[in-house]
Amino acid sequence: MSFVNPIFAIASGALGVGLLRAAWARRGGGRWLTAAGWLVLLGGVLLWHVTGMAWDKATAAAMLGPSVVAFVLLVPQTEWRSRGVNVTRTRLLAASDAGAASPFGRGIARTVVAGPIALAAALGVTAAFALRMPWLEANRLVTAGLLLPVAWAAGAIWATMDPKLVRVAIALLATALIGALGATL
Repeated sequence: MSFVNPIFAIASGALGVGLLRAAWARRGGGRWLTAAGWLVLLGGVLLWHVTGMAWDKATAAAMLGPSVVAFVLLVPQTEWRSRGVNVTRTRLLAASDAGAASPFGRGIARTVVAGPIALAAALGVTAAFALRMPWLEANRLVTAGLLLPVAWAAGAIWATMDPKLVRVAIALLATALIGALGATL
């Protein structure tokens, strides 16, 4: 088995993510970088397919690898900010003395709500969907499998965008509970 094609496929994923990151850093000035980044990522699909993978698995491998690379590149650059970007140190200290959450604490809370809590809500909805829809079993399972990432992404986006995090957390937890009850009853 040759390791050349998988190495090129992984490298194309890293290069594609790098080009997209450079385009993102230019804030609209890197349209050719955006196009090049997506073309390189699509080239990775072809390279994974040449290694012997079916097209569906090649597409999944070509998109999953760059996602991991992007995660590794972007997480160290993440800044946790409060709604007021120009918060002084004295205001932060006063807020922490008053029992309010720090910007870092709110960032951690958002991460928890957008990650595992949104996933629990998505799992509850898709489990109820997969077990209770009046369709053939294969159709229910496939539809639920396709619905899961969309529902999780919707919950995660809502958790990162809504300024009222408590409202989002309560709604997602209620959705998870109702979905789980709907699936088991």
